[in-house]
Amino acid sequence: PPVFDANSLFVGENTNVQNVSTPGPKFPAIDATGWTPPDPDIAVGPNHVVVVVNSSLAFLTKAGVKTFERTFGSFFSSLPGLTSFLFDPKAFYDPISKRFFVLACEQSGSGNISKACIGVSDDSDPNGNWRMYRIETKQTVSGSDFWLDYPGFGFNKDAVVITGNMFGFSGGYNGIQYICIPKAPLLTGGTPTVSYLSTPGGTAHPARTIDATLDRVYVVNFSSTSAAKVAVITSPATNPQLTTRDVSIPTWTGPT
Repeated sequence: PPVFDANSLFVGENTNVQNVSTPGPKFPAIDATGWTPPDPDIAVGPNHVVVVVNSSLAFLTKAGVKTFERTFGSFFSSLPGLTSFLFDPKAFYDPISKRFFVLACEQSGSGNISKACIGVSDDSDPNGNWRMYRIETKQTVSGSDFWLDYPGFGFNKDAVVITGNMFGFSGGYNGIQYICIPKAPLLTGGTPTVSYLSTPGGTAHPARTIDATLDRVYVVNFSSTSAAKVAVITSPATNPQLTTRDVSIPTWTGPT
């Protein structure tokens, strides 16, 4: 089978290789902010890119001209009740609605606050108006509160899905939370009805679904070192239902 090489895309049996060592267009996006890890993500639209890191975002043209850069605290400052610790950003461009979406988690041990701050552009140019939302992500189970960490951020034609690992403010762990948000209200400034689902495990990531006909969202994580857990969320905007199945994969081991 083909093997990966740092100087080309694939080498080995595949003779139709693409060399990626030749320098191409490159430009700086956001300088180091001092956060470790930096958690970069990028959303690519028709004419612009939106880049996010811990804990800033920037808009650039595809020619590399930066038109906007702010911290997430500044970007989401219009949200009532916003606290100071925003982290683990995500971003995507949705070609179905032709909008940019960005996410930053918010957490505060004072008052046991756990939120998802979401920004949605008003069109395919990020340099316009954004609609802002602050979504509850805290779980309370048997009197204990849990906060959402390491989010996944996906979508289909109908909904946006956030996943995350749930850690106790006072210790403990409560598995994976899946948060389903109808997309239509987010595009118009309406108030979405949010649905919450949970499973055991950790670190599940939803697909970013560009198929404008697919009525579900797929999610994947590992259930063991020899199986992937594939989940499907049906009717994510109206009546989310979660089904999971373990799929056998070649056994793997983590790095030393």
